[in-house]
Order: sequence, then C-alpha cells, then structure tokens
Amino acid sequence: MLFLFVLVINMLKTHNECLLPFLIHLDSLQPSLQAGTGATNMELDKLRNLKGLREEAGLSQTELANQLGIQQAQVSRYESNPESISFNLAIKWIEICGKVSNSHHLNINTIPREGLLQELHLSLGFIDGAPRISHPDISASLGLLREALVRLGRKPIIGVYGAFDAGKSTLLNSLLGKDTLTTSYQPTTSLACLIRSIKDKPNWQSENVWVMDKNFDPSRSTNEAYCRAHLLLAGSYGSLKDYTTHDGSEASKISENAGIVLVYVDSPILDVADFLDTPGFGNSGSDDDANAKNSIRIVDAMIYISTVDGFMKNEDVANISGLLKEVPPVEGQPFSNLFIVATKSHTVPKNELNSIIQKASARTYKTLRSALDNRYIGYEKSSDSNGETSVNRITSMDIEDQFRARFFTFSVEDVSLSVNFENTLSDFLCDTQPDCSKTQYEATLKAAKETLTGDSLKWISALERTRDDIENVRAEAARMKADLPTRLQSFRDKETKGSGLIDSYKATGRIKVQEIYSTVTAVDAIEKLIERSFNDKKEAQKLAVTMVQSELVERVEVSIKKCSRDFSQQVDEMLKDFAYELNLSLGVDSGSRLFNIQAAFAGALGGVGALGALAAWSAIAAAGSNLGGYILVAQVAGWLGISSLVGGSGTVMAAVSALGGPITIAIAGAVLAGFAVASLFGPSWQRRLAKAIEKALRNANVESRLVQGSDDYWDQTKTAFCAAMQKTAKNYEEKVKEREKEAFSTSPEQIKNLIDQAKESLGFFKSMPLGWAKT
Repeated sequence: MLFLFVLVINMLKTHNECLLPFLIHLDSLQPSLQAGTGATNMELDKLRNLKGLREEAGLSQTELANQLGIQQAQVSRYESNPESISFNLAIKWIEICGKVSNSHHLNINTIPREGLLQELHLSLGFIDGAPRISHPDISASLGLLREALVRLGRKPIIGVYGAFDAGKSTLLNSLLGKDTLTTSYQPTTSLACLIRSIKDKPNWQSENVWVMDKNFDPSRSTNEAYCRAHLLLAGSYGSLKDYTTHDGSEASKISENAGIVLVYVDSPILDVADFLDTPGFGNSGSDDDANAKNSIRIVDAMIYISTVDGFMKNEDVANISGLLKEVPPVEGQPFSNLFIVATKSHTVPKNELNSIIQKASARTYKTLRSALDNRYIGYEKSSDSNGETSVNRITSMDIEDQFRARFFTFSVEDVSLSVNFENTLSDFLCDTQPDCSKTQYEATLKAAKETLTGDSLKWISALERTRDDIENVRAEAARMKADLPTRLQSFRDKETKGSGLIDSYKATGRIKVQEIYSTVTAVDAIEKLIERSFNDKKEAQKLAVTMVQSELVERVEVSIKKCSRDFSQQVDEMLKDFAYELNLSLGVDSGSRLFNIQAAFAGALGGVGALGALAAWSAIAAAGSNLGGYILVAQVAGWLGISSLVGGSGTVMAAVSALGGPITIAIAGAVLAGFAVASLFGPSWQRRLAKAIEKALRNANVESRLVQGSDDYWDQTKTAFCAAMQKTAKNYEEKVKEREKEAFSTSPEQIKNLIDQAKESLGFFKSMPLGWAKT
C-alpha cells in the first residue's frame, strides 16, 4: 500500500499536478506516509504561508513573479489561495525565497552592548550640549572625543574568509538563521557583502541591498549624500544572485566598478556584530583573490574556513599568514577574535575529528610560529584590580596554546558539531568585545575629562594675561607676525630635511630586504630549516615552502618596523627641536600660549591617506600625556581602521603591518602556484626540496616584490610627512593670525566675555559624567 501511495505521489510530481491540497493535509496522516512524499513539516509550513516566505525574503510580488516567470497577479492569487499552486512552482517559490535548513539562532546576550549604547547615548548627548567654545583647539578636541566614542560604540565587523568552495555563505546563513546569501559548491560570491541588521538601515534607504563602488568607505554608510554618490545599484535580496555571484546574468555590468555590497537582514546575531562575506580564494580567472585580500582592512575579527577534507592545507596556511597581519589584536587576548573552522565536519567519522583538528592546529602553528612569536611575544596585558596594576607578558608557550585553541568544527547537517564554535563566537561577541569597548570607553572619558579641563584652565590663564598685560601680549603678537616668513621657511626646510631622511631609510630598506632574501633563501639555509622543522617527508613537502615564505616576509617586516621605530625617534626629536625654535620668539612669559607642534603634526596626519612609518610615530606619540593620548590613540586607530578591540598605544603599534596582508597573500599565492618537486625518494630529500623551494621563490620574483613593498612603504611615509608638515605650517600661520586678532582687535569687553566663556567651558568639562569610569 505504501509503495502504491509513493508511486502516485511521484507521478503527480512528474506531471506537475496540483499536490498542494493533498500535501497540506498530509501531516494529519501517518508519519510513514508523509515521509514517502519527501515533504517535511518545515516545508509544509512554508507551503501554507507563501506570502510570509516572500516577505521574509524581502521580495515584492513583481520581483518574485519575474523570477518565477509568471504574472504579478498570479503571485497574489497563490498567496491568497496556496492550495491552487502547482507542486513544482511551489518548490521553485521556496527555493527563490530561501530554504532554511536546520535553522537555529545563537544564544545572543545583547545586554552588554545595550549598556554600552546607553552610555554612548548619554555621553554624546552631553557633548552635543556643550556651551559655545571659541577656542579652536579645545573645540577640535571635543569633536575628536565624539569621534572616538562613536568608534568605540560601533559593532565589530567579522570577516569570513576561505577557499571559494569552503562554504562561507552556508556558514553565514546558519549564523543568520536564514538563507539570505547565495550558496553553492561553486565559486558564487564575487563581491564582498557587508551584512548588517535591518535595524541599522537608514530611514532614507528603502532597499535591503545596495551595491557600492570601489571607493566606498563602509564607515560612512549613514551619510546619505556620500552613499548615493557611490551607489551603483539598489535592489532586493534577489539582486544578490544577479549582481554578486559569478553566474549572475547582470554581474558583468557592474563588476569592474563594484567594491562592496551592503546587505540589511533581520537576524539576532546582527544586533551585536556586522559580518563580511568575502569572495573565495583560489578561483582562477577572476578578481576574487584581490577582492578578498583588500576587504581584510575593514574587519575586526576573522573566521577562516576550510573543509574538513584537507583541513588547513598549504594554501589555507599561506592565506592565514597574510590575513593575520591585518586583524587587530585584542588587548590581553590576542587570538580571541580569530576562528579557524573545519566546515562540512559531518562528512568524516566523529571519532576522527579531534585528531584532524589537533594535527591541523599543530601544523599551522608550526608553519607560522616565527610570525606569531614576533607579533605577540612580550605583548602585555595590564589589569586594574583594587587600585593595583599587574602586567602579564605573553610567552611563546602562551601563544601556541591560545592559537591552537582557536580551531573548531562546523556542520549545518549536524549542528552538534557547531556547538563549540558557536558558543565561543557568542562569548566573543557578547562578552570579550563589549568588555574591550567598555575598558577603552572608561579610559577615553577619564583622560578626556582631565585633558579638556586642563586645556580650559590654560585658556583662562592666557585670556587673563591678555587682559592684565596687554602691552606685552601685543608685543609678542607683533614679533610673531614679523617672524612668520622666517618660520614658514623653517617649515619648508624641515620638510626637505625629513624627505631626505626618508629617502635614506628607503635606500637602506632596499639593501636590508636584499640581504634578508639572500640569507633566508640560500639553499643551505632552507635545507637546515627543513632538517630542523620536519621529520616527515610528506609534511615537509606540503608545508616547508609556506614556512620559508612566512619566515622571509616576517624578517623583512621586523626589519622595516625597526627602521620605523628609529625613524619615529628622529622625527620626534626633530619636532621637539623645532617646537623650541618656533616658541622662542614668543617670549619667556608665554606660558600656555606655546604652539604644540607635535599635537598639530599628529592632527595633520588625519586624512592624508596611508601613513607608512608615521603610523609607528603616531602610536608612540599617543603615549605622551602632553598630546592628550586618548585623542591621538583614537585618531591613529581610526586612520588605520582599527576597532575598539585594540587597547592603548602598544596594541596600536602591534596592529601596524608594514608590508600588509594583501602583498603577503599575493606573494604566497605566486610561490605556491610555481612550486613543484618531482620526487623526494632516496637520501638527501631535504636538499632536493630546498632547491625546489628556492627555485619557486626565484620564479615568483619574491625578492623584487618585497623590495617594491618596502619602497611603497617609505614612499607612503614621505607623502604623509610632506602633507602633514604643510598642513602644520598652515596651522601655525593661522595661530599667528589668531594671536594678532586677539591682541589688537579684541576689546576689553570681548576679553571679559571670552574669559566668561572659558570659565563656562571649565565648569562644563568638570561636570563631564564618566559613565562606567570611576569618578
């Protein structure tokens, strides 16, 4: 009887007869009969609510009709009477709107983030209610404080990376609890998709999908004029298939100019984070690798996925080595924002999974040990407990343990294999990240209150001196004006001197890169590295080339960073000497009216683009309390695209990557593409393997790539230095004009009003609430 029943069902399916009335009532029949149709309870529920399916997918009736190949009126009729739709059309309806497989939501605790947002709302309300402050520096500092707090309050961006067929979109759809993103075992995602909560969609944006051009800055996604200027296409979720996948019929029309896609989705996990679905690595004949590499610059945490079959193969390890350079460290917990996930874990026996994870984590750490140790050893965690500060240094053993703990299993088909990953991700999003934001929020507010209160006191003092000693103040202003041409020439001289210094570092950098390349890639050196690191011939053949490449890039990186620190000290000394020279003309009684060239130069760096070695100077200078360290750390972090995961200036410095992730990944890809070794049988296999690696490095032009990377770094430094020095000179010129105006054009009554204003400013900053911070 069951056989005949199933046969009838299959015949009806084949002939596209109307099965819906039968299927809708099927759940009242015996479960065994229901199973024979292949229809699950979830599918039956969907068939009963065709309108709900469409609305959840964000499609209009017309859009769905176009994809189904029918009229809009037919869609309306089927939604009103689901029993009238044919089986095949219903299945297509479900497929278009998105099939939810094993849908479940993470346990997301939004309370910590809600607390942060409440504090942020109160603080921004306080700042926006500030009295009129005509002092340009104090006003600018207050604006920078606002920017810093907004940055601390934003959600972290979690980037998802991996090979094109590893299952990134499938994993994301599982986390989101819905099939919004196109999934396939083909290289579908061709553009990076930044997925945000529907609650964050601006009121002026009606569509759920916006495709933006390559020059779009995601941090400005709430600026309507900016967004519309960079918009290429606005549409529904259906647009993702047409415009962001390789098989999309319209993709070629915009692919050349498209940079990132903004996608707004209703999902609980998006209340605490944004996600970036990236193009897959390894899709030959496309720009996916370049798009994936460049997108890493905006992420705060990374999920790297690799299929359990061949988990973390050589190409994956090479990709990770570059990506890690761009992911900011978390203060005190450097790997808590890293997740390396074995997808499709249900395809191997469960009793083999632990061995797969352990071997892959050991293999990856072994290959990247030099890079990981150089970045994190000596990295300090400070904790304030009962008024006492303790400092813990991270050791090599700590690094290995913490790094290897970031490997996980995942499966949509067997959700039990995803529990550890999802719980750890939830802990990071709901505890670790909000705690980092809270710590930085407290430090920022406390330092801001101290700095702005002090600046207001200095302002009052300067105004009172102008009131009480106007003749000397006017003499100083006149002296500054007369001396201005000489001082502006001094700025040009310092710019020339700094440019020459940078040129010398560039030349030295080229020599050092060449020396490092010659040392590391010598066949004898590679052979010794293989003998020291590998006993197993097969393992060496798989990993040695990536280990050598990683060692080479890391040594160059360390060398450039050392030069950057040396350069930073020279720049700092140059600025201090110049500050003395500039302020000498002001007279010994100038007090608080001295021109702070270091602060002015640091402020001038904002907006000049890539900073090169000046990022290192900024991180070091940020520690100086006389610069208002809280402001400068916020500025530097903003320039580098670093989130609130990064703590003080030391962590900012750790986040600075000289060569950068994209060039590192490009070098690794070129080396692996040209690497081949015919046979390792017999004695001296280490020597033969070493020769093959040296040849691959030579054929991939790695030396010239590294030299070019070093040159670009110092060229960026020179461009930033010259632009900042010119802006600082302009700032100084404006200060001289302000001093002249105040001394000669400000009446006693105006001075009195300014003093009243400065005192109101002082009272305002003294009353600044510290929120979480101790008062």
